[in-house]
Amino acid sequence: MVAVYQRERQDPLDVDRKILIKILKVNFTFRIVFFSLSLLLQKQIPFQHMCATIKTKNGYIHYWFDASFDENLSKNISKSQKERECVTEKLQQLNPNASIEHEQSGAPILKNADYPCVSISHYKGWFGLFFSTSPCGVDIQPYKTNMLKGKHYFINDKEEELMLSTVNLHLIWAAKEAFFKKLKGEITDLKNEVSIIEIDDKNKVLTLIYNEKKEKLNFKIESKFIIVWT
Repeated sequence: MVAVYQRERQDPLDVDRKILIKILKVNFTFRIVFFSLSLLLQKQIPFQHMCATIKTKNGYIHYWFDASFDENLSKNISKSQKERECVTEKLQQLNPNASIEHEQSGAPILKNADYPCVSISHYKGWFGLFFSTSPCGVDIQPYKTNMLKGKHYFINDKEEELMLSTVNLHLIWAAKEAFFKKLKGEITDLKNEVSIIEIDDKNKVLTLIYNEKKEKLNFKIESKFIIVWT
C-alpha cells in the first residue's frame, strides 16, 4: 500500500512548476493581445477617421484625414478631381444650403452661408476648411522628410536667422501658404515678400511681416501634421 501511495503522490514542486508555467503562458498571451490592440489604437483609429474643429475669432476650422483617399483613386479620375469631390461633399455636409463659387483670382467664396469667406487646404488625404466672416487662410501640412532639403524654395535670408527645425520649416511653409490664400494670391514673390520673424511655441502664434506690416497667425502641432491659420 505504501508503494502505491508513493506512485500516486505528486511532488509539490512539480505542481508549483505547472501552475507557474500556465500563469506565464496566460500572461504572455495577454501581453501579445494588449500590444496588438495598442498598435491598432495608435496607428489606425485616431487617423483613419480623424475629424476635428477649431473655433476662431471670426468663424471655425474643420479639418480631417481620409485614410482611404489613395485607395479610392481610380484611373478615370485625377487626384485634384478627387480632392474637389471630397471638399464639395464636406461643404454640403457642413453647409447644406450653401454653394461654392470662385472669384476671378480663383479664390473660393460661399453663397447662402453664415460664413461667406472660406479657405481650403488639402494634401494627400488631409483636408482643412476655414469658414469665416472675413478673408481668411488655412494650410494643413503632414510632415515631409525632404523639407530641409528643399528649404531654399521658400526660406529667405531673414528667416535663416530663426531656428529651422523640421517642425518650424513646416510651420513657415504653411504660414506663407495660409497668408497667400488670405490675400487671394495677390503676392508676386511669396518667398521674399513675406517673412516669418517669430515663432512663439508657448502661445502657438507665428508673426510675419508683409509690406512693413506685422500679422499674427495661429498654429496647432500634432504628431502627424501641423495646421496654420490667419
